[in-house]
Amino acid sequence: MSSEQLYRAFWSHLSQDPSGFRTQVGGRIYHGQAPSSPTYPLAIYNTALPGVRTTFSAGVQSDYVFRVDVYARRTAGTNKALAISESLIDLLHKSTFSVTDNGTASCTLTSGGQVLIEDDFYRVTHEFLVQCGP
Repeated sequence: MSSEQLYRAFWSHLSQDPSGFRTQVGGRIYHGQAPSSPTYPLAIYNTALPGVRTTFSAGVQSDYVFRVDVYARRTAGTNKALAISESLIDLLHKSTFSVTDNGTASCTLTSGGQVLIEDDFYRVTHEFLVQCGP
């Protein structure tokens, strides 16, 4: 499995909207970095820990840690940032999604909800363990 396949699958999963997350960030979900002069709120995801591979008799399991940062304008208040954070956790924690050529990935929140103030916006950071394989 290439990391590109996993990034695409993770983005596709983030883009679903059963929890309202995609709607709350206006569909602005970026890998790596947001464009210059972005519209808020938005989310940026990246790997905090690249794939660690473990071999079992049933196959190879790869573990990744994805960091998802939610950004909201300070003028919208902390409640806005925290509501988006909550919908992100509802979407991803204890969820599964398909990864091309690697079956199903499971996703678990490992840390999250830390609110930081950066310039004129709030950033809420989350980390999710994503495990792919048997």
